[in-house]
Amino acid sequence: MIRVFAAMALAALCIISTCTHHPDPRERARPIVTAQAYPPPRFAPDSAVDGLELYRLTSAQRGFGGFSAMAWSGDGERLVVFSDYGFALELPLTPHGDTVLKAPLQRIGTNTMRKEGRDIEAATSFGGTIWIALEHANSIVRLNSDLEPDATVSPPGMADWPANGGPEALVRLSDGSFLVLREGALGSDEEDPIEGLVFCGDPAAGASAARVRVSGADGYHPVDATATPDGRILVLLRKVRLALPIAFETRLALLDPAGFADGTARFETITQLAPPLPRDNYEGLAVREDGARWQVWLVSDDNNSHFQANWLARIAIDPERLPK
Repeated sequence: MIRVFAAMALAALCIISTCTHHPDPRERARPIVTAQAYPPPRFAPDSAVDGLELYRLTSAQRGFGGFSAMAWSGDGERLVVFSDYGFALELPLTPHGDTVLKAPLQRIGTNTMRKEGRDIEAATSFGGTIWIALEHANSIVRLNSDLEPDATVSPPGMADWPANGGPEALVRLSDGSFLVLREGALGSDEEDPIEGLVFCGDPAAGASAARVRVSGADGYHPVDATATPDGRILVLLRKVRLALPIAFETRLALLDPAGFADGTARFETITQLAPPLPRDNYEGLAVREDGARWQVWLVSDDNNSHFQANWLARIAIDPERLPK
């Protein structure tokens, strides 16, 4: 009888063990990010652009990667990168060599089980406040200094933007206005313009918006934008070529907001981002003034692919050598 009870107890234990949830090891991973340094990319001597630093970011944290937007922290001392998995990651300014950082992922919002609640594709910041754009929801969310949502708006002008071609670039300008650009062109032709909205103030506070059409994309699509120290807009443009593996082409362009008054503007390409900078899916952009030059940060979205990586690059731009 004792053997029977022992056998029954063992069987019950096996059933319990089988049904018990064993957490993914990544769920217990420490909030550690490794920044592995690579040789900085070099551009042509006559270029206005120069490479400074290049890092490959890795972490065992669950949900790490997929970085698709970037903004400054309130104190301006950290980069805040956002992912299309609905997470934020705060990074100190370039770590200078191989570095291990304590940088935990922070979930943004509560509706992250659904694509429309987590697909962060653009971000901009000012005075400790960050605004993010959700592509599938076609909405803009304002975050407080703790990265908690305090206002959400779905502008009528974005309502008909396609789920996978919605807001991809969001930038606050020095006069307090905002520009949001959708990813796709208005048509299938490479010469078709990119559509955007210009808000007269904070979109999350209900500011009105006017449509703008931007030409000169040449088949590229905007994936991020940021205000430059001289009052213009630096735009990250990307073209995807279907191949195995998928090939990405990336360029930087300038946009002058002076043309927004009549509802038009034009991209002016300043450089093509090509090897030795790794050819990858760059989607995040941030800039700040550094003496006579601009320092520009780029981050890539690995799309959870073995063929891609999460790159963080820092380059310098000489504004005196840019088109006026």
